[in-house]
Amino acid sequence: YSPMEFVRLSRLRHAQRMLELPNAATTVSAVAFVCGFTDIGQFSKAYRCSFGEAPSQVLGRAKSKFA
Repeated sequence: YSPMEFVRLSRLRHAQRMLELPNAATTVSAVAFVCGFTDIGQFSKAYRCSFGEAPSQVLGRAKSKFA
């Protein structure tokens, strides 16, 4: 990995953990911003390319487990 690829993947992995263990106020937008992404569309695209599913799917599944 290049240094930038490493940083990007680290941020995406952090986002993945946040989406998998949400609290009641967790949103995809909030997670993206906390992890350093300023464009939600770019975040969603990068997340889907890295993990094979949309961040909203992960969050929805996680929230349904805790409901």
